[in-house]
Amino acid sequence: VSIAELVNRWVLPYNEVASLNGIEFITKVPEDLYWNTDTSCLGKIVVNLLSNAFKYTPRNGKISILAEIRDSELKIIVHNTGNGIEADKLSTLFDRYNILENMDRNAYTDMTSRNGLGLSICHGMTDLLDGNISVRSVVGEYAEFEVSLPELQVDADNNEESTVMSAISAIQQPQISDLEV
Repeated sequence: VSIAELVNRWVLPYNEVASLNGIEFITKVPEDLYWNTDTSCLGKIVVNLLSNAFKYTPRNGKISILAEIRDSELKIIVHNTGNGIEADKLSTLFDRYNILENMDRNAYTDMTSRNGLGLSICHGMTDLLDGNISVRSVVGEYAEFEVSLPELQVDADNNEESTVMSAISAIQQPQISDLEV
């Protein structure tokens, strides 16, 4: 699939939000970048990371998304200026229901509602695609998420996509054991 086409489609809704809030929003994806991947999983990863970047970027801040092939993997990097993430929070960042603190208001909607599942979903989708997601941050300056994905190999005898989609459903549904009584 064309990664440039997909990313351009996914970033489109954020262009107006960026403009209204004076956020410099940069997209760097080579037009000739093609990759064999599950577009549904990749879309959930990118949209969740962009949504978080916009939630935590102050007015007049900067957000960038970069996609490239490096070390035989697709790399997607979402970088945003803002408060950053404290080092002691990094180890639990992808835990289900984890919610970051110190968010007085959402930079583009003035709302703070969130359920804490976005980064957990990103982590789960990345795992399904046999990839890796990592974060780098400097408190008071920036947060940067990097997703590394190998090329998806489809077995002609086994429908890989249906296996991935079944696993997605399981990730998105909270299990009874996850809920407090």
